[in-house]
Amino acid sequence: MALPPIPENLFRDEMDRFEKEREMPFIAPIERIWLEEGLAKGRAEGRTEGRAEGRTEGLYAGIELGLKLKFGRPGLDLMPRVRAVTDPAALDAFLLAIEPAPDLDTLRNLLPPQA
Repeated sequence: MALPPIPENLFRDEMDRFEKEREMPFIAPIERIWLEEGLAKGRAEGRTEGRAEGRTEGLYAGIELGLKLKFGRPGLDLMPRVRAVTDPAALDAFLLAIEPAPDLDTLRNLLPPQA
């Protein structure tokens, strides 16, 4: 039902006051379902991203340690290029390649070219 501007504003003000008093904002059942689904999806995406970020950071730390132990400071110079790699599978492969690598050039060739 359409109300003239003044009564509509009064109605809105009265409805806002009513909701605040009872702390019961009106949400239609379908809106509540959408809200719950959106929150669940957001939480799931956040957990997935958090696990991926934590895994990637762990791989960077392992690679850094491996490069330091095997090649010293020159090995650590590869870390900026390593950090440009974000694919966990590629980082896993690089980490496993450190121990058998005969030299740093072998490892450099496994990384994408510098930008």
